[in-house]
Amino acid sequence: MLHKSLLPVEFLILVQESYSVFLHKKTTTDKHAYILINKGLAGLTSTSQPIHLQIAAIYPFANDDCSPIGYKSFMSIKPVHQRMHKNSNGFTLIELMVVVAILALLAGIAAPNFSGMIKDSRLSSANADFMAALLLAKSESVARVTPVSMCRANGGFTGCAASGNWSQGWIIFSDAGGDGAFDGGDVVLHAHEALGNLTYRGTALVKTDITFNPSGSTSITSIQVLIACDDRGFASGKGILITITGRGSAMKASETGQNTCLTD
Repeated sequence: MLHKSLLPVEFLILVQESYSVFLHKKTTTDKHAYILINKGLAGLTSTSQPIHLQIAAIYPFANDDCSPIGYKSFMSIKPVHQRMHKNSNGFTLIELMVVVAILALLAGIAAPNFSGMIKDSRLSSANADFMAALLLAKSESVARVTPVSMCRANGGFTGCAASGNWSQGWIIFSDAGGDGAFDGGDVVLHAHEALGNLTYRGTALVKTDITFNPSGSTSITSIQVLIACDDRGFASGKGILITITGRGSAMKASETGQNTCLTD
């Protein structure tokens, strides 16, 4: 009777009455190769019993009388139920604990750098959003043929804040008076949410508001600076240089000409 083993699919197991087991390669070659296994079969009561075995020895036979011409030793053979635990492919508890300890160590090393990357990303995003707001305010002013201003937002984003800094968010609004103040007839065109745990302050002419005129001019008469800082201080800060045309250029805080985070 033929039974499939755990060996590759091109081999079959033949179990005989004598409990000798022959493994016969299905493909025919000039020198037929057989594997003779006659160990570890004590206790079997039926030749129809499926047996999964490991190879014990290979006997290549060159002659029809099956006289061996060579021998190669392999591992010992046992039925599968007798060797499952020894050959388990799982992890031991000790191995698992070692892996967990290594992962914890690597995480501890990487965590500070990862935290710094997140903070750098927030500062860069603040700069990018503010420069986009400058472009939007300028284009709205030209399109509407009326002054458009940006200012620090109040708590409800319905007008300009009397104090604080740009990190509390900002609004872009149609500014009929062209004075940077949100009056009764003005309309909010865009609002940006608060920036979170950082400060975003500007020098004198961009400290509270910026106004764009339909001609393309601004309320800025000289180059101004905005600096974003977090709890790491000025060394990690990001800055923007704003020209008299309202164009912003992002850079490190240390490249803006300032030497400290600005104050309100």
